[in-house]
Amino acid sequence: MNSRRPVNSDVMFLPLNYPRLILAIVVAPQAALLLFVVASLMLGMPVGELEMALMFYVPFAYGVEIVFGLPLFLLFNRQRWTNVFAYFLAGLGLGLIVALPLVALLSWSGQQTLLVLLLSSVGAGLSALLFRIVLHGIKRRSTIVGET
Repeated sequence: MNSRRPVNSDVMFLPLNYPRLILAIVVAPQAALLLFVVASLMLGMPVGELEMALMFYVPFAYGVEIVFGLPLFLLFNRQRWTNVFAYFLAGLGLGLIVALPLVALLSWSGQQTLLVLLLSSVGAGLSALLFRIVLHGIKRRSTIVGET
């Protein structure tokens, strides 16, 4: 009596380098954080207010990465997508989707709403791009182990 589940031979995942994956998870949200800090300082936000905003932003960025970004990465890994532009576009879309409920709940002016949507989507796109670069490196075409 064999109680093990049969292995699905059709499922092919890209081989993962787990230390690089952990590094990518830790480092990637920092790209969006850096964009947020630079944009806030350029817009004249006082440093004290920026520090208070970061107390909310940092856990939020990591939470979004874990709840939305990792399943998206697993989908990309399952489909064997390693294209830099695919990661960037997925990050843009994810940032926009995550920012929409926040914008809907807060009553901001039109310019503030557009700025938040732009910063969120570009920040998430840069974060996804950094995640991909840390995980797979910078190369034109990735080679897949076992592929002929």
